[in-house]
Amino acid sequence: MGQTRVAARVDIMMLRVVADVRMVRDDEVGSEAGVQGRPDAAP
Repeated sequence: MGQTRVAARVDIMMLRVVADVRMVRDDEVGSEAGVQGRPDAAP
């Protein structure tokens, strides 16, 4: 039971990473000026 839980968690993390990469790519495509990436990365 614990293993499936871990696997599900890893899946979610992977999906998040993929979504992040897609967002960054969309940003780069949308603004080719390369403005420092993503709004949620603001200090």
